[in-house]
Amino acid sequence: MKHCERSAIDSISRFKQTRFIKKGDILFREGEIVKGIFFIKKGVLKIEIFRNHKPLILQLSGRGCILGHRTTEKSKVHLTTVTAVTDSTYCFIPLEHFNKILDNSPLLKKQLHYQLLKELELIEKKALHLAHKTVREKVAEALLLLSEFYNYQEQLKNVPNKFLQNRHCKYSRNYKGASIQNLKRL
Repeated sequence: MKHCERSAIDSISRFKQTRFIKKGDILFREGEIVKGIFFIKKGVLKIEIFRNHKPLILQLSGRGCILGHRTTEKSKVHLTTVTAVTDSTYCFIPLEHFNKILDNSPLLKKQLHYQLLKELELIEKKALHLAHKTVREKVAEALLLLSEFYNYQEQLKNVPNKFLQNRHCKYSRNYKGASIQNLKRL
């Protein structure tokens, strides 16, 4: 919400509920009815889908991201599952209030459309690259995306080993669809 009308910000402030979620807790599940929109204030959450009981991480989201907005008039259910990677704080706005605010705020509507287009572009690039890259290239890309997301500095030497030694190995594997056997061979 970088640029919004004052009335939209006031309305959001009036209806928002600040909440906390612990690491590992699920914010919402794929298939649940959409009850509202979530604005991430602090922390990291992963957006994933499950196919054959296996997770595929679509995106990591942090401060300033909006979640719960990927629904249509036909489908009033969440299309993804969102899980907290770290302890997180977010603001929740009930859907009926958010829709009224959105109707009266062209700037907020434009910003939301821009975010959806950006997400679509990212997903299209991922799908295209996923089909044409080796496992090594996929893992390298996942590590670079994670380092960018977590703002790792260049001072860290041997970044892939740092990642592979901690929990990010699991996230990068799920993020790029690589098996643990393929990662071990690297």
